[in-house]
Amino acid sequence: MTPLAPPAQRYDTPSKRFVSKKASSMRQRRLYKSHISCADVAIALQQPIEQISIEMVKRRLYFFNRACLQNPQLELIPWLVENHRLMGLVKAVRKRHRDNAKRSLDIWEPALT
Repeated sequence: MTPLAPPAQRYDTPSKRFVSKKASSMRQRRLYKSHISCADVAIALQQPIEQISIEMVKRRLYFFNRACLQNPQLELIPWLVENHRLMGLVKAVRKRHRDNAKRSLDIWEPALT
């Protein structure tokens, strides 16, 4: 029978190592701190919310947490805004989107004037 870990530690499956409860709670606080909505990112980037890639924002939380290990003073939104081109947070405007916008403007222009 294998010996059990001391009660002050738990087994952390992603990194396959023992981590103290204090380190685990610090990691959880960092994750809670990085919980944001894409609306915050859209406002900071001055883009419509439809143009922000939700998946890419969520994927970048890992990289933000890694950057926080080197510099705990980092804030998420300014960090995302600074690196948004590198991370691909804003969706590209496709030809189909431009055509749909032009068609919509042609249809609704008489009503708007």
